[in-house]
Amino acid sequence: MPLDFSALNQRQSDSFVAQKTLLKKLMLGKTCLCDSCKQALSVKFDEQAGIAYVKCKRGCTELQLEFGR
Repeated sequence: MPLDFSALNQRQSDSFVAQKTLLKKLMLGKTCLCDSCKQALSVKFDEQAGIAYVKCKRGCTELQLEFGR
């Protein structure tokens, strides 16, 4: 009996789209709030490592984005 991963795949796709939209808004300078604590998210760049960090003060939301140099 084959396993049905369609629901899991859809949730992952939805999550990716939501994170991509959030990053676009932040890069445009718009204020975005954490879904959990409703505090503003901040972006910090580590140019040597090539990583951008998006997080709230409490740490509820924490995303890492690799970028090319």
